Amino acid sequence: MLSHLPELHRFVLQELVKEEESFPKTFVDCGCGNGVWGFLYKVATLSRKESKDTLLIGLDLDFKCLIFCKRHKIYDCLIRADVRYLPLRCKTIDILLASELIEHLKKEDGYLFLKEVERVCRGIIVITTPNGYLPMPTHISGWSPKEFKKLKYKVHGIGLKYAKLHFGKLPKWFRGTLAYISTPISYIVPELSEVLICIKEIKIK
Repeated sequence: MLSHLPELHRFVLQELVKEEESFPKTFVDCGCGNGVWGFLYKVATLSRKESKDTLLIGLDLDFKCLIFCKRHKIYDCLIRADVRYLPLRCKTIDILLASELIEHLKKEDGYLFLKEVERVCRGIIVITTPNGYLPMPTHISGWSPKEFKKLKYKVHGIGLKYAKLHFGKLPKWFRGTLAYISTPISYIVPELSEVLICIKEIKIK
C-alpha cells in the first residue's frame, strides 16, 4: 500500500464514506493485508459518533497479516479465507472493499470473486486494480475499464497508464506529481489511468 499513489486514498475514501449514509454498517476489507484501509476508514469516520457501531471485518488468506492486524486492533473481526469462496451470508455486507487484490488472481478466479462479492453485498462494492496487466512478480491477471463496465461497474481512474513501469526508478515525488497532474483527465477517461477505481451499488429489490 505504501507504494501506491497517494491520490488513491482520497478517491476511494470518498466512495466509502458518504455524508448522507446512515449507521451502523458492516464493512469488509477483502485482502486486508496490514490493515491500511481499515485504519483510514476509522480515521475518516472518527467525527461521526454513529460510526462506532460499524462492524469492521478484515479478511485475508495471509496468516501473518491477520496477526499484525490483531496486534494493532485495526478490525473488530478477522477472517482467514479464500476470497473466491467468501464465508459470508448473502446480502449482509454494506461496504465491501477489495484494493489491489483481483490482479493477484487468475482471470477465471477473478470472475468467481466478483460473483461472490455481489452475492454477499447489499450496499456498495469498491474495487481498485492496475489498468491492464503490469509485469510484476505477484500479478497474475490484468483488468481493463471495459471489462468492469461490462459488469455494470462505474469506473474511474487515477494517474497515468504504465507510469509505475516506465518511471518506477525515478523519485517518488515525480510519480506522485505526474499522478496529480494527470488524474483530472484519467478520472473521467479511465482508459488513460494507471489505477482503476471500480464502483458498483447493489440495490435489493
